Amino acid sequence: MKKLLLFFFILIIGCVNPLDKVYEPLTFRTDFRAVQEFDSLSSIKIAFVIDYETTPLGATYQEILNRFPEIQEEIRIQDSILKEELRLQKLELVRLTRIRDSINEANAARTRVYVARRNNQKRILMKVLEDWAVSGNYSKIILEEFDETPGNLKIGDVRLIDGRRLSIDIGPRTLFTYPNLVKANKTDLID
Repeated sequence: MKKLLLFFFILIIGCVNPLDKVYEPLTFRTDFRAVQEFDSLSSIKIAFVIDYETTPLGATYQEILNRFPEIQEEIRIQDSILKEELRLQKLELVRLTRIRDSINEANAARTRVYVARRNNQKRILMKVLEDWAVSGNYSKIILEEFDETPGNLKIGDVRLIDGRRLSIDIGPRTLFTYPNLVKANKTDLID
């Protein structure tokens, strides 16, 4: 009888499932080793759940283990949501990149047109200076002033003022220089 009683006692003690123990932070290391010896995969899942969320005191290791599939599903859903948000962000980035590229192309085209118009007006100005026989230094100064003037320029009214100064309207401002009327064969304009 004593042997039978001892056998049942050993059987009961030997069959204690470590997953039925209550989780307590102070005894976790000891309990974890027992769970690890009992079922190593379950011990990994329990460690993950404890790291992932605050485990309520009084929960058994089996209850903690039962939370693993729920947490796994929560993470899968969050991952799906994040992947969809990332996909939408990538689409938005592609859309914005296309808009940026379109704006850059339009700006480049506008700049090319602006430069072409400005160069054309500069050629007209150079022709006016040549026609009026404006000397090198005066011509150089006028061309520098033309280059420094911002905006869309257009050669407008060209006239002689006081019989010696040439007035050239370029749009936002008027340039003045001294022509050589004799060389320009415009002596009839001399007072």
